[in-house]
Amino acid sequence: MRSLNHDFLNKINPVVRNISAYDLKQLPYRIKLNQNENPYEIPASVKKQILDDIQNQPWRIYPEFKPTRLIQALSKFYHWPSTGVLVGNGSNEMIIATLMAALAPGKCVAIPIPTFSLYKHFSQILGAKVLEIPLTADLQFDKNALIRTSRRQDVDVLIINTPNNPTGCYLSPAEIHKIVKGTRSLVILDQAYQDFASSPGNTLLAKEKNVIVLRTFSKALGLAGVRIGCLMTSPKLCQEINKCRLPYNIGIFPQRVTEYLLKNPLEREKKIDRIIKERARVFKALKKIRNLEVFPSQANFILIRVFDSQKIFNELLRCGILIRDVSHYPMLKKCLRFSIGLPRENDQLIRILQRSCMKSP
Repeated sequence: MRSLNHDFLNKINPVVRNISAYDLKQLPYRIKLNQNENPYEIPASVKKQILDDIQNQPWRIYPEFKPTRLIQALSKFYHWPSTGVLVGNGSNEMIIATLMAALAPGKCVAIPIPTFSLYKHFSQILGAKVLEIPLTADLQFDKNALIRTSRRQDVDVLIINTPNNPTGCYLSPAEIHKIVKGTRSLVILDQAYQDFASSPGNTLLAKEKNVIVLRTFSKALGLAGVRIGCLMTSPKLCQEINKCRLPYNIGIFPQRVTEYLLKNPLEREKKIDRIIKERARVFKALKKIRNLEVFPSQANFILIRVFDSQKIFNELLRCGILIRDVSHYPMLKKCLRFSIGLPRENDQLIRILQRSCMKSP
């Protein structure tokens, strides 16, 4: 019998075949400032207490189908009903679950650009039309364009990352309310960096039933390696999005770690305060560097524009400092982004930037 040599890749969704995977190249480093992580580690004594607790838990059985105890802790922490809270393996899982619940071929999602590329990535996979709203020339949200877009009848979902990654720009609750007011769209507010901003983040939830707020504990709590994020919205919307959540999606380790740290907020608040003060110090120092443009940030990172982003990136890497080259993003030609690290790490970064930018043509 003749063998049929089928090309099974033809069975893959054409949209998937035509896009690149969301990926991050791993490079050697001595100081890691490329992923907006918290520079302050969880104390060893706290880790030991948590590990002792987990050691006494049965590992052979599944975790809770839905992490009820953690949801109750988050409900108390954010002052929001537990029936309107979902927990995910990082806020990325909650982004995907929300988009799966809301989007399909023929639907339309609106996204300010440049922003976190995962929004467009998964919206395209789900077959939705993506409408892009450019930031202003000085890389701030175009509030008038956002208001106009939110009123459009064909926009099903509006996603706003505020503070925005990778630019650090920010919308106040009053500005968000002006955008949201009167729209028929679902509005996803990704507030992964909200803890570093100058005003509260989820005040709209009680006023607007179409708002979905996403938060993460990778940044402020310093739990990037644990992978916990949450979603808050109206109980009815939460019920629908929950249908797209994987069962047993949170293991016992991330549950217990997050529960413990939510009960001890003082250490978290100290870390946030240190990072905000350090961000202001670094921003002030960068403003003095010739041939370098620095953008205001309400997040735990700073965006800069230099004369030659590849040259500066490579110079920093040669010195052991890994940052993020975002020059391929829309509107971010010659731009680099780096996390706020420990003071000594930031000092090294500033010194290298001063030296490198002085050599510019």
